[in-house]
Amino acid sequence: MKSALQLFTVGCVALSLGLAGCAKNYELRAQATLDANDDTVVAPALSSKKYSRIMVIPPSGTMRGQFDAEIALFEREFLKGGITVIAGAITGRVVLDQEGSTRGKSEAASQLSDAERALIMAKETGADAIFQIGRFEWTPEEGMTRYFLADQSSLTHQEVNLNVYRSAPDDAKIALTAELLHFVGRLTDVQSGIVLASFKITSAANWNLPTDYIATIRYAAPYVFWKEENLPYNKPVIIAGVNRAPTKTWVSQAKDKTSSQVIKQVAKRIIGQ
Repeated sequence: MKSALQLFTVGCVALSLGLAGCAKNYELRAQATLDANDDTVVAPALSSKKYSRIMVIPPSGTMRGQFDAEIALFEREFLKGGITVIAGAITGRVVLDQEGSTRGKSEAASQLSDAERALIMAKETGADAIFQIGRFEWTPEEGMTRYFLADQSSLTHQEVNLNVYRSAPDDAKIALTAELLHFVGRLTDVQSGIVLASFKITSAANWNLPTDYIATIRYAAPYVFWKEENLPYNKPVIIAGVNRAPTKTWVSQAKDKTSSQVIKQVAKRIIGQ
């Protein structure tokens, strides 16, 4: 299992300039909130659309109830924006309504994808658009999501992007890790069948911390010590004389905030705010 923090050995030569004895305390401050990475592609026609009735459906082939919690959150945001939401469960009627006709038609309807059934039912119910979730899941393991370089002049860490982090020497650079949320979805116009938006958004749990994360880090080559931190992120907890990983009680709250952040971002694009 990956640790909560990826650390790199600190070279005394690299830090010796201005650091007496090659041992100094540096502050690391991570801003509580960062924007999600949004790689969504939107058709120009979306800006002229004002949808009033939307059907929300889960990924094709998913088990009943698997995405109920996520769908409920999307529905809530649409309702707050004044949009009427039509339950995606109604798509099952495409097959059931065929029972009164020939068996062949019923079997043909049962072969339709969830999106195709939704398109049929959307027209019957007067829905303007279909919003389908393609993916909404957290990575099973933590990965590096925030990147910092030690600054000798200020005795602090500067947050940088991944490219800068990768190009910097391995001395005195730190990467915070967290689980990453991936969202993929699409918005389809019911009348034309045209996909008006293809959503792709990612956001990490530590981009929505309950408060700014502040840590005091001591560099004493070749070691790095976590002396203090205001959130239980990386500093070991001593229990019965044994160093144990910190209990990250903030993670659940941060993941909830991250999910909400992504959903609100998607809803705003569709509603046009």
